[in-house]
Amino acid sequence: MSLLSKDLAFVHIAKNAGRSVSEALKNNGHYNDMNWPNFNGSGHATSYEMDLANFDGFKFAILRNPIERFFSAYHACFNDDEYNSIDECLDMTIEWTKARLWKRGVWNFTKHACVDTKGGPIYPRVPRAQFVPQCFYYDNSIELYDINNLVNLKEAYYNYFGTKLEFGHIRDSKYTVPPLTEAQLQKIKQIYKEDFIAYEKI
Repeated sequence: MSLLSKDLAFVHIAKNAGRSVSEALKNNGHYNDMNWPNFNGSGHATSYEMDLANFDGFKFAILRNPIERFFSAYHACFNDDEYNSIDECLDMTIEWTKARLWKRGVWNFTKHACVDTKGGPIYPRVPRAQFVPQCFYYDNSIELYDINNLVNLKEAYYNYFGTKLEFGHIRDSKYTVPPLTEAQLQKIKQIYKEDFIAYEKI
């Protein structure tokens, strides 16, 4: 889940080891401060609803290779969404993109979430957080780290807080990325164009 305390902000991008990271942060004493006006502790809150452009503290998000993240989302949501193949899933996500169901600085999870009968937040089926491009989660004030090289995050955290950040097991999904056709690859590059650019920079 995303986490916002007095001196730290973690933007949890869906399918990017958010549970493991947030648990490690909680083990170090970082807990959500629910007094922030636009943040209700929702699992995948964006930097915009957390108002992180004006936040003075350690703030970060974790990025993942867009192809790996897409297939992680594909397998995680297979039993819940209306697709039966990679092509159908890609077409579904492209339709969400064309409909502009997410917008930088406007779209956020808290406002899109409903409340279930038990009072907890639930998230919209369309679009699913797992398929939303990573670039829509964060603004330019956020430090970005590679999920495959969390040593850099540990070093930055230690330099800021003087405390080690220890992660438990980051779950590896039990699937393999299948060979992609050129058409499928081009669709992924179309949907996640900004994500590819950002990931190459970190």
